[in-house]
Amino acid sequence: MVKKYCISISILLLVIVSAANALTVSQVLEKYKESLNWQQSVTMQIDVNTEILEWPDANIPDIHAKFQCVYRRGGNSCEWVGKILAFDTNGRLMDDSSFNIQDIFANGQYFTISPTQRGPNKIPRYAMITRDSDPYYQQRLEELRGDSKRGGPLFGMISVNNRYSIADLLGSDTNMSMRPDMELVRGNLCYVLDGVTKYGHVTAWIAPDKAYNALKWSVEKEPNDLVYDKPAGASVETGIYEFDLFDFQEVNGVIVPKNACYTSTIKLSGSGKSVARDIYQISQVSLNPDFKALNAFKPNVPEGTRVKLLEAPGVRYVWQNNRAVIDVNEATFEKIDETIDKFKQQQDANQ
Repeated sequence: MVKKYCISISILLLVIVSAANALTVSQVLEKYKESLNWQQSVTMQIDVNTEILEWPDANIPDIHAKFQCVYRRGGNSCEWVGKILAFDTNGRLMDDSSFNIQDIFANGQYFTISPTQRGPNKIPRYAMITRDSDPYYQQRLEELRGDSKRGGPLFGMISVNNRYSIADLLGSDTNMSMRPDMELVRGNLCYVLDGVTKYGHVTAWIAPDKAYNALKWSVEKEPNDLVYDKPAGASVETGIYEFDLFDFQEVNGVIVPKNACYTSTIKLSGSGKSVARDIYQISQVSLNPDFKALNAFKPNVPEGTRVKLLEAPGVRYVWQNNRAVIDVNEATFEKIDETIDKFKQQQDANQ
């Protein structure tokens, strides 16, 4: 009887695998892209624990970091608001290395606060505003979307691939292939897609039973593959970047990540390697939220905070009434009057 059941189960699995493989490689990739559509309008809490597991010279840095932020995205606006906490090997908070963050892209501007902050309440020394007409705006947006500490791998993004996601890279390979047999990842049958791109060999394990989410993906780079926009170089033998999605949660009928892990392993030519790992916990997920009610995409800094406008480096600004205004105080007026008097005196002398 047991043997009969085993045969039946095996046949059933073969039928399931055969039916699933009726999809083409392009159809599977498209369904994977659709599984990420929920991120277009979302607010969520991202908690990241960062560990350095191995270091080239064996002296692993004595710092462990926790990144805690609220991530929101809606239309052309997105923001990361939270804090980075650094701990020594004894688990003690390193206050000098811990700071608040605000990175807000909205209304055609990028707003951020300085990582160098002062006082027990972590007041920023200054804020900075960049308009979307400046190349730095797009550069910084791409950097943050791919930042592992800000949850980039949750959306298939890593900084070393520039602005290209895993789905983008797979789609860019005209010879993208799908392995003939599905593979099990943590008990889930997955399609396995492979692509060879200028950014390295990309592989994704995509689970139909999990709404075509990628339960796992990897990028393997060799010396001639691009890191950012330049080849990795002879000093790097291989770079392996791996993402594992362990657990899900359902929000309004949509499957979204709950627990995940991202590991980067850089093997240097000759000897030595670095291994770093980010562990993610995602909570308080709301899809299509009321951003106005949440007061989203609005800077929150104390009145009087100095502000730098990248397009006007020589002009002093301060934060007043929720916007940057030119810093014109009484001393400034006195300086202007003094300059005018000198100019008039020089004119009189020349007459």
